[in-house]
Amino acid sequence: MISSFDPASFRDPAGHVFSLQDRIFRYVHATSVQDWRDLFNSGLLGYLQEKGFVVATREVQLDRALNPDLPSNSVVLEHEKVPFISYPYEWSFEMLRDAALLHLELMETCLGKDFILKDSSAYNIQFIGTRAVFIDILSFTRPKPGEPWLGYNQFCKMFLFPLMLQAYKEVPFQSWLRSELEGIDSVLFSKLFGLVSLGIMLIVVIDARLDFCFSLLG
Repeated sequence: MISSFDPASFRDPAGHVFSLQDRIFRYVHATSVQDWRDLFNSGLLGYLQEKGFVVATREVQLDRALNPDLPSNSVVLEHEKVPFISYPYEWSFEMLRDAALLHLELMETCLGKDFILKDSSAYNIQFIGTRAVFIDILSFTRPKPGEPWLGYNQFCKMFLFPLMLQAYKEVPFQSWLRSELEGIDSVLFSKLFGLVSLGIMLIVVIDARLDFCFSLLG
């Protein structure tokens, strides 16, 4: 029987993480199995694992008679266990910067293979030693024709704005991310940041407008 579901994965509609006998697994909902198959068969996952960009992952077979909590039509993955779990509000400036750069490198690599990341949460990244590693395998999907990067707004809130706050204003970002788990609000940030350069403020203002539009849509 599943020993422990990870409460941090409850919002993921694609699957859930659980532990069993000190091993880390993720079951993939039937609606997301095709995304997993596409990622695995494309060779992209193997390439990213060789580069050390994503956590080592493989598909496994668990005895469902001993694990009745597993949905019968799900796929089960096993992940390399991360020795120590940390959170963005605990990271140093350099760690958040490295996590942001990893996310952008993943996006660039994905687009070259006709994939995209569904979101841009900083909580999708952990550190193994000093190396930033992406852990949310189910974030990879095929892009829809003409669809923009839907994670851009989240990337700004959780990576770009906190880094800018410390780099340009010398205000540590940790307390902000501790109280605002979804990142720094775009509209608020555009008001408090002030004028630095036209290029930077254009990014902030555009993202604030996008955030406002997304709030109207839902």
